[in-house]
Amino acid sequence: MNEPFELVELTQPRCIHRFGIAPCTATPADGPRCYNCPGTCLDRRHYNGAGTITWRFVKPGQSLPALYERVGEHLKTDPLPLLADVSLRSSKINVGALRDGERPLGITGGATVTLQDAPFDDPVGDWYRDQRPSLQGSFWTKWAARNPFYGNMTLTLYEGLVGQSLDQMERRLYLVDTLTGPDSQGRVTLTGLDPLRLTDEKKAQFPPETEIQLQADIDAATTTVRVIPTDPRDISRRDLGNTATLYLTIGSEILGYTGALAEADGRFLLQGVSRGQLGTTAASHAAEDACQRCGYLEEMDAWAIQDFLLRGFTRIPPAYINTAGQWDAEAGTYLQGYRFTRAVPKPTGVNLLSGELMRDATFSIWWDEKAQRIPLKAVRPEISTRTLTDAGDFVAGSLEIRREPEERISRATVYYGVIDPTAADAATNFRQSRTRIAADAEDADMGAEVISKAIFSRWIVSETHAREMLQRLLARFSRTPRYFSAVLVDDSLKIGDVVSIRSRVDVTTEGAPRAMRWQVIAAQRVRPAETTRYSLQEFLYQADRYGVWMAGDAPDFAEAPEALRALGGLWWGGEEGTLPDASPGYLWQ
Repeated sequence: MNEPFELVELTQPRCIHRFGIAPCTATPADGPRCYNCPGTCLDRRHYNGAGTITWRFVKPGQSLPALYERVGEHLKTDPLPLLADVSLRSSKINVGALRDGERPLGITGGATVTLQDAPFDDPVGDWYRDQRPSLQGSFWTKWAARNPFYGNMTLTLYEGLVGQSLDQMERRLYLVDTLTGPDSQGRVTLTGLDPLRLTDEKKAQFPPETEIQLQADIDAATTTVRVIPTDPRDISRRDLGNTATLYLTIGSEILGYTGALAEADGRFLLQGVSRGQLGTTAASHAAEDACQRCGYLEEMDAWAIQDFLLRGFTRIPPAYINTAGQWDAEAGTYLQGYRFTRAVPKPTGVNLLSGELMRDATFSIWWDEKAQRIPLKAVRPEISTRTLTDAGDFVAGSLEIRREPEERISRATVYYGVIDPTAADAATNFRQSRTRIAADAEDADMGAEVISKAIFSRWIVSETHAREMLQRLLARFSRTPRYFSAVLVDDSLKIGDVVSIRSRVDVTTEGAPRAMRWQVIAAQRVRPAETTRYSLQEFLYQADRYGVWMAGDAPDFAEAPEALRALGGLWWGGEEGTLPDASPGYLWQ
């Protein structure tokens, strides 16, 4: 019998030093011996959290395999039978950040783990157990008292079958967000979030808030400018852009400078000052006026900007951002040709900047909790290599197609080339605009309505790029967007995958099932190690048929196996872009 098995790991950092042994200077006179965690440290100056302890939990009655491990200062416990329930919420991508009414980065995933408290005398993980006067209390009451902060902790969820090793099981990883309890029944709730929640404006801003004051009055012509920063490092930091010039926002003016000279009483004299920069106008300002460092990115690739924001201005662990691998491969093929420039004059949420960038550069990122990576995918043509059908793929009674007419767009205008980056979004604050209309989606005689969308882009700087973004937008939304939901026994699909679906719930005008392409936007577990509910968005692009360049030794189309035919097509030199049967030809990607 295949008995499901769940195990939860809670991993937290631990100090690698020992109480009272150099460099730790704590003594018993300072208080109780520590538990090598921040909440019990008596010598914070020498705290070094390079070690870890991983607490493991399973449900009562489940098998308790021997899993204790210790490698140096990294400890993993045997399972404790305190697990009550695990609830998961799937990530849901907002492809290209194009759907209104959703967060730019989509719906972030998460996990809720319910556990039970129980007596615990610290038999594991306490280096000073034999030196304590008493061993009392329960696991979670003591854990909560010892760990006031969770910012560096992770939750790892394993799902599999009894008898499998952890390496054979499906694994999901989240960052610990909150702990609730224990309540009067001893229940504790741990919540984990996907790392992209760390881009929210409350947690991550670019540029970061800086406290700087103007030292004396200046008029619009003054180039001798002195400022007083609360933190002297703020005035000279060079990680807020990619240019030699540094920028400072004062009111509605952005001032440029090349460096700063420290003077007496905390003053700094700005060097190489240039007034009224980046589209703003020089103006008079008074002593003690607030100043804010301004971020400025010039002529950068979209994925390089996204990497810059995530690595430099969020707490997302760099190991989760696979720039040198999957990102470079995807972007190097599908996001070449356009560079972006933007001034960010005041602190702005990284999630908002990323959402606008994904919309304008037509790509998506999301958290893959199984791979523990943040993938990147361009909005691009894609050939599906797998077809799902009613026979054998879907759980009976689980199919549903939903239509969202409020998401439809028949015409769109993008305003670009921002004039004054300190001013609000309005048509008059942009130098250029381009409009695209899907005429066949506005035919009143056919019952179609005119539905307009205006986009104010602070990233786009070229007409060609503006036109392509509009083309991709209308290709996806000029027809009423459709969403497909189904439960599959096979959980091999991943968010971002494109598949063909042939089902009785989606037919031609003659009633025959048709094969259409759909993109996975969410994958919600239904039963551990058994079934998963997938949400898919109809995959529409600029045309219905695409081919790819085949390898030089690929067989002719007529001799190719069906799987290879799905990936490529023959070269045909027919007239007007048609195939021999007069059907529309392929486009090259």
